[in-house]
Amino acid sequence: MKTFRIAIVALGVLLVHISVLSAADFSHRAHFQLYSLWGETTYEITPDDGISHLSWPMDMRLLGAVYTAGFSDLIEAQLSFQASPWIESDRPMEDRDWINETQDPGWAAYDELDVFSRSTIDTKAFLLSADIRAFLFSLPPLSLGLLGGYHYQEADFRSFDTQQIGYGSWRSYTGNVSGPTTDYTVEYQFFHIGATFRAHVERMLVLTLDASYIPYARAEDEDNHIRRMRLSLSEATGTGGMLSLSLQYYFTDIWYASTTCSKLRIKTSGNQVQYWYGNDPATPGLDDTGRALAGIDVEIEQDTFHMGVGLGCRF
Repeated sequence: MKTFRIAIVALGVLLVHISVLSAADFSHRAHFQLYSLWGETTYEITPDDGISHLSWPMDMRLLGAVYTAGFSDLIEAQLSFQASPWIESDRPMEDRDWINETQDPGWAAYDELDVFSRSTIDTKAFLLSADIRAFLFSLPPLSLGLLGGYHYQEADFRSFDTQQIGYGSWRSYTGNVSGPTTDYTVEYQFFHIGATFRAHVERMLVLTLDASYIPYARAEDEDNHIRRMRLSLSEATGTGGMLSLSLQYYFTDIWYASTTCSKLRIKTSGNQVQYWYGNDPATPGLDDTGRALAGIDVEIEQDTFHMGVGLGCRF
């Protein structure tokens, strides 16, 4: 969050400087927008006893606001936020486990998936971004330039009513678990740089296309397996890419309708720490309370598509 505060302060300073340059050339607009988000965030760990892969659907509906300030059609700074309340997802969370049977001579070798589970989930999210575009080349009605920005995302999940199937040596794991099973939170922070293209069509329609590379992305997550009394914390870094298209249609000199769509892909890798805050019922005969495992390899990824429609005004 410290990095986020620095980015917002820097954007605020830029906006002040732009407004001081020339009030006549300074413009700003704002709009509210309804968004739909589709895709998933996943994490995969590879401890000594196997592989575990969890997929969390990011199918959400969000309400957001966007404020844009510009100077003489050359510089454009944009601040936006989106949020959604807790809502039940149409898709379940899925957990797949491949267990290393060679660790115990009593386990029969089974090279396929060992345990699969599916859980109903509630989700909510909060997204915040600060972006700057500088249009360096202009041949009306077309403009080409550079862009950069900082984005912060937080997604929260609550899973419950889990259905589980075990295979091979793990058939005894088959069964249903009613009630809460997992609380999961993941945060993404990333910086992006890229190219921006803008076209004005008869002063009524404005089209903006952005293509960005993400040279630095950071993901942090917290997974609380409630029934196993185990808390897992991960930190990972990586890269990604983002492509977005936006349209504004001015049906008066002030009011406009807007629509946006974007594709985001992030891949990160790092380490996870697991801590047992109680006795894990999955290991009978052993009191796990206070036990910890560190240095577990983890990969955290996001693949989402974002679309919104809204209404705004310039003033």
